[in-house]
Amino acid sequence: MKEIIKQFINQIEQDQKLSESTKAAYKGDLYDLLDYIFDTNTEVQNINQEWVKNYLKYLEETNKERNSFNRRASTFRTFLKFLYRNKLAPTNYSLIVNNKTTFFKTEVDNLGFD
Repeated sequence: MKEIIKQFINQIEQDQKLSESTKAAYKGDLYDLLDYIFDTNTEVQNINQEWVKNYLKYLEETNKERNSFNRRASTFRTFLKFLYRNKLAPTNYSLIVNNKTTFFKTEVDNLGFD
């Protein structure tokens, strides 16, 4: 898995459309993802819908600011697309990764109007 993330980081570094600060943010997000992967002893073949949802829950717990969560979720979504495009994932799991405002309950939902 580490090699796959390195390949993705190399792709990001070569992307001329991205600013240096965006590249640095992506790399930081990916190193955080790599830490999570090692902590959960995950191999690429273990990534499935449940694993993706668990990682998103982890992101929510560790990134209290919506902007921080959304940026990391965006990086994760891009990484999942990379896996699918390179035939390393059986399906495009990026389709279930949304920004915090759409993925999680809104304040109205939490007021008991379920």
